[in-house]
Amino acid sequence: MNRRDFIKTSIALAGSSSLPFITYSQLIDSQELLGLRKPLLVGSKHMLRKQAHLDFMRMKKEARKAGIIIQAVSSYRSFNRQKSIWNKKYNQLINQGLSKEASIHRILEYSTLPGTSRHHWGTEIDIVDATKPFPKEILIQKNYETHGVYHSLKCWMDEHSQKYNWMLTYTNETKRTGFSYEPWHFSYQPLSQAYLSEFLKIDLVDFYLNRKDISGFEMLSADLLNQYVKTHVLGVNELLLPD
Repeated sequence: MNRRDFIKTSIALAGSSSLPFITYSQLIDSQELLGLRKPLLVGSKHMLRKQAHLDFMRMKKEARKAGIIIQAVSSYRSFNRQKSIWNKKYNQLINQGLSKEASIHRILEYSTLPGTSRHHWGTEIDIVDATKPFPKEILIQKNYETHGVYHSLKCWMDEHSQKYNWMLTYTNETKRTGFSYEPWHFSYQPLSQAYLSEFLKIDLVDFYLNRKDISGFEMLSADLLNQYVKTHVLGVNELLLPD
């Protein structure tokens, strides 16, 4: 049995037996973690790993009983897609007169370096409530705060999401570092926790050494990348950190 067939078999078994999650997560490789190879995904309006998809659909079904339709507006994202987001923002900031260093730090308030996005893993979702009309700007904090269009969704997720193994990734805790608070971004903990552990084994300095397709790549020094891992890659909900 080749590796790809074995992965398919492992995924199928995960939903119907006591096969531990770690058996599947050990099969993740660096190409998938970096977004360079698309993993096996399922879903129509969202693209997730099968285990994540099944629990997402269970959670969505339960939320409907409260009059909430959870809709993922972003799920899997490839390296190239993240690169286009990064390059567009970088070039806009440079054209506005910011330095290369300042541009990178500005982008890193909300957007990840291509190759380091958790959305590459097929375990992440950005969500809205489809019963509400889309505001002009969707994924902004005020929409999820009191009187915001998605406040009822946030309250429901605060109470119920962990029952379905979905956890807020970038919390509002003052001790958390890195990316700004994102009340819309949730991670499927049974897989993403193990994937983060594997991701930390990747040599990012070597990976970015000659990535000339990434705007500002020459600024990605070893010091910057090491600090980025400490503050941003590890700056997540503590329940998502490796044991």
